[in-house]
Amino acid sequence: MKNKLLNSIITLSIITLLATSCTTRDGECHTDKNVFLGCELYTNRYDNVDEIYKTTQLNANMVVFGLDNDSILYNYTTTNTISLPLNKFDTISSFYIQRDSLLSDTLTLIYDNYNNIISLECGFKVEHTIKDIIHTSYNIDSILLLNNKVEDTQSMQLRIFFHNYE
Repeated sequence: MKNKLLNSIITLSIITLLATSCTTRDGECHTDKNVFLGCELYTNRYDNVDEIYKTTQLNANMVVFGLDNDSILYNYTTTNTISLPLNKFDTISSFYIQRDSLLSDTLTLIYDNYNNIISLECGFKVEHTIKDIIHTSYNIDSILLLNNKVEDTQSMQLRIFFHNYE
């Protein structure tokens, strides 16, 4: 009986050691190292019933590309949010933004970069802190900074309000 109990304890210990020693660390990085500036698109619409302006999310046909590079981020894409990649080798990024084939605007962001160490396998990712926002006002009415930290691909940092031409 004593040997049976001892064998059971030893077997259980070996199984536990084997199970806990198996990890997903295979020497490769499985973490997304990209971060994007998330922007929600809004407008203020006049409500004739309540006789007030109401803020509503805008679903618009967007053309967006980065200035100083040739990448088109949105090419006549209908969306209510846009994600903008900030240049991790600079502290200024500018974008061409056009809504519904109307006049285009330029959005310029000034920010600080900082490295966030992920792990030995992954290295680090460059995150940003927004310091200033500059934009033209042909179609953009105003911009609200929701969060100045750009640390992932899901969060929204800006709410861009467009003029309402209805």
